Amino acid sequence: PVQYVVMAESLKGVKGWLMFFTVCFALSGLTYISMFFVSMTDLNNVNNIVTLLFAPCLAALSISSVVLITMQKKLGKWLAVATLGVGALYGVINTLVEFVTGKSEAANVPILLSTIMVSLVVQGLLILYFFASRRVKETLVN
Repeated sequence: PVQYVVMAESLKGVKGWLMFFTVCFALSGLTYISMFFVSMTDLNNVNNIVTLLFAPCLAALSISSVVLITMQKKLGKWLAVATLGVGALYGVINTLVEFVTGKSEAANVPILLSTIMVSLVVQGLLILYFFASRRVKETLVN
C-alpha cells in the first residue's frame, strides 16, 4: 500500500493577512502623500494643519513598512505597529479638533468619546495581529 503524507502549508512568506496589511499600507501611504498636498490648499482649516503635520510621517511609515515587510525584515513589524499607532493618534487628534472647532452641542460628548474609544480599540486589535500572528513570527525574522 502507498502512504501519503500531508504536510501543513508553510506560514513563511508574505501571504494571507500579512499581504492584506501590506497592500493596505501601500495604499494608505499613497493616500497620505495626496492628503499632504491637498491640505496645503486651505491653511485656514485647522484639520488641514493637523493633516499637514501628520501626513508626511504616516506616508513615510506606511511605505517603509511595505518595503521592510516585503523584504521580510523584523523591523517591518515594528514599523507597521508604529504606523498603526501614529494613525490612531492622528485620528484622535483630528476627531478632537473637529469637535472643538465645530458647532457641536454638549450632548455629543458621549458620541465623541465612543468614536475615539472604538477607533483606539480597532487600532489596538490591528496592532495585536503583528504580535500574535504565527505568519508574522515566521516571516519577519531577519
